[in-house]
Amino acid sequence: MDGVLVCDKPAGTTSHDVVAKVRRLAHQRRVGHGGTLDPPATGVLVVALGRATRLLPFLPMEPKRYLAGIAFGAETDTLDASGVTTGTAPVDGIDEAAVARGLERFLGPQQQVPPMVSAVKLDGERTSAGSSAAWRTWPACAARLSARSGSGRRARSPSWRRCRASPAR
Repeated sequence: MDGVLVCDKPAGTTSHDVVAKVRRLAHQRRVGHGGTLDPPATGVLVVALGRATRLLPFLPMEPKRYLAGIAFGAETDTLDASGVTTGTAPVDGIDEAAVARGLERFLGPQQQVPPMVSAVKLDGERTSAGSSAAWRTWPACAARLSARSGSGRRARSPSWRRCRASPAR
């Protein structure tokens, strides 16, 4: 069987889990995906079967758009919501105007450290979740950011649109 599937990956599963399930259901060994989503992320995962796996490098996977939730005043050991809280800070004075001003510094090209749960390879080796290996920065580019209002300490974060960027080597 040859073809391309558009899968809605749920939170808590890895991109590899989705590929493995497609392999089982389609009784197909040759299955690949067009880009890894971190385990906590939900969203579109393009999966190709059979000879269609050859098309993956040519499919338009960029630009990407993200919508995330942010909890202000907390720091975790994994740099994301899945970790254990390691510190807190007051959130007084954080309003929509302050968030909008803070977003401006994230526009344009910059270097970014991925969270420790990200599916990242270092020197060709996959890192383990929670590893504090020598994390490299990765180029990212936010073309547009917008804040969406929330309530209390949880606010809806920017709509993040990633520009085409390749990992630093």
